[in-house]
Amino acid sequence: MKINYSIIFLLILIMSCKTQNSALRKLSQDEIYNYRRLNASFPKDIIYIDLNNHQISYDSAIALSRKGTPKFKVDYYVDANNKIIKGKAIKATEEELKAIQLGYVKFVENTPLPTIKTHCDSLKERISLLFKQDQELRNGTYSYTKDIQIQMSAISIIEYCGWDLIERANKENIYSLFIIIQHTDKYTRNKYFKKFEEYSQKGYISHKSLALMQDRMLMDNNLPQIYGTQIIGKNGKQFIWPIQNAEQVDERRLKIGLDSLSNYLKHFGLVYPDDLYNSN
Repeated sequence: MKINYSIIFLLILIMSCKTQNSALRKLSQDEIYNYRRLNASFPKDIIYIDLNNHQISYDSAIALSRKGTPKFKVDYYVDANNKIIKGKAIKATEEELKAIQLGYVKFVENTPLPTIKTHCDSLKERISLLFKQDQELRNGTYSYTKDIQIQMSAISIIEYCGWDLIERANKENIYSLFIIIQHTDKYTRNKYFKKFEEYSQKGYISHKSLALMQDRMLMDNNLPQIYGTQIIGKNGKQFIWPIQNAEQVDERRLKIGLDSLSNYLKHFGLVYPDDLYNSN
């Protein structure tokens, strides 16, 4: 009997593909949130499947998402090593997409960044380097992924080494970590603010520096700020976040060593109350 090896090879290939696909696991929504939080974007070098079950490129998937019609979400699948292999478009309503976005905001607000097991040697040098990298991102080319890595490293040092050891290594470490934590998220700022308040009383952090975080935390909770330090972007423009008892803001600013609100806003080309933020 003549054996058709080409058919056998084809059958093996089909079975291999089926086995590979069946081994893939769909990520939960929280896992997708977590990946999104830790990475600037989803991978470009994976298989993307559109609503018609056709394989498309990453760029085509992005172009479709920007068109917005028809609306869809993406289910992601990983292999046994938790590496993302495939993204498949699934039809979604406007309400479902809004719920996903709201879910992501709540996830970030209530979930700590993961820590990395770390040693506590050379704390002064390591924290100084993290601070330098944080500032370079703000004054140069920004990288979301690098920013998250800096934040995770700083939080890991705090959690594994503790404040007493950090302070003993170098008092300037406290201010450096304060600046990095200022750039994190609502959950992290809330977690460490009381400690930074204590260090402000000791003189390690100035009252005017602490005011930046205090105002930012109020803005995080959709509340008016105290000192007028927070500017928000909307539709490509900058606006002043609402201020509580605005008629007394200069008095409060002067007490902690800040310049007048009008002089501060000149740096942004803004005028109060003309450029006040309106959520509507």
